[in-house]
Amino acid sequence: MSFADDEFSVVLDKGTVDAIFTQNTQEVVSQIDKMLQEIGRVLRVGGRFLCITLAQDHIASHLVQSFADM
Repeated sequence: MSFADDEFSVVLDKGTVDAIFTQNTQEVVSQIDKMLQEIGRVLRVGGRFLCITLAQDHIASHLVQSFADM
């Protein structure tokens, strides 16, 4: 993204993770990880990531693990 670091207080995802994370392959996981890194980069300290998802098992566990590692 072309946004500056720490530019946003909130990032909203309405179904993007679900649309991208259709398979639990290394290629897809890599795309999701890049997306989450960019979200982390543009969020201010204390910012919020709101993710509206169906929370399939592979998606929910990856999101939880990713945020636990940040």
